[in-house]
Amino acid sequence: EAAISHGSCNTTAVRRMIKKKNAKGETKLHVAARRGDLCLVKTLISSGICVNEQDYSGWTAIHEASVRGFTEVILELLKAGANVNSRSLDGITPIHDAVSGNYLEVH
Repeated sequence: EAAISHGSCNTTAVRRMIKKKNAKGETKLHVAARRGDLCLVKTLISSGICVNEQDYSGWTAIHEASVRGFTEVILELLKAGANVNSRSLDGITPIHDAVSGNYLEVH
């Protein structure tokens, strides 16, 4: 994360870092979205990370943000092309996540 947030010039290292996954198949973007870290989400997006990458459960970063009600992160992911209709392996969409967490606002 430090290399990305400090504008590292080593693009190969940055690409390798943003493609790296943890034991659950989550990317740095999944983790940043789950934490509500808008700054890191923006940095990762501008570094070229795939916003629709699924973890081993089929969750994308927008699932992570939706289940926790991180509206600003959700909006940033949507601007970057996140698929609001993506389904987890259980068939759950980010909207289902938002509703289950009581975070859905209708305007």
